[in-house]
Amino acid sequence: MEIQMRKNTVYVFIAILVLPLLGFFYLVTKDDSGQVNSVSEQNIAAPALSGDPIEVDVLGFGFEPSQITIPAGEDVVLKTENAGASGCMSSLISNSLFNGSIQMGQDGDTQETVIKADKPGDYTITCWMGMGVLNVKAI
Repeated sequence: MEIQMRKNTVYVFIAILVLPLLGFFYLVTKDDSGQVNSVSEQNIAAPALSGDPIEVDVLGFGFEPSQITIPAGEDVVLKTENAGASGCMSSLISNSLFNGSIQMGQDGDTQETVIKADKPGDYTITCWMGMGVLNVKAI
C-alpha cells in the first residue's frame, strides 16, 4: 500500500511540473495569428543587403534574432543593443568574424562592429563562455 501511495505521489508531482511547462512552450512558440511556429523560424533575420547594418538585441541568455545571414567576403556592420545582457552576455566573441570582443556596456547601449566572413559557411558569435549563440550564415 505504501509503495502504491509513493507511485501516485510521484505521478501527481510530475503532472504538476510537466503539464504547465508544456503549456508554456506551446504559448511561447505561438504567433499572433494562433499558428504554432518553430522558434528557429521566428528568430531568423532577413539577409543583409550590402551597406545595411544588421541589428541584433543581446538578451540575458541569447540573441534576438538568433540567426543572421551576411554576404561572404564583404564587411558588414553589426549593430548590437544591450537588451538585458548581463554576466557572460556582456562580452561577445567570435574566432573568425572579428578580432577582440564586443563589450555590451549598460542596458540600452548600442555597439557597432564590422564583421566579415572570408568565405561562405556557418559561423557563430557567442558570449565569452560560449553559451549564448548567434548563428551567422555567410552566403
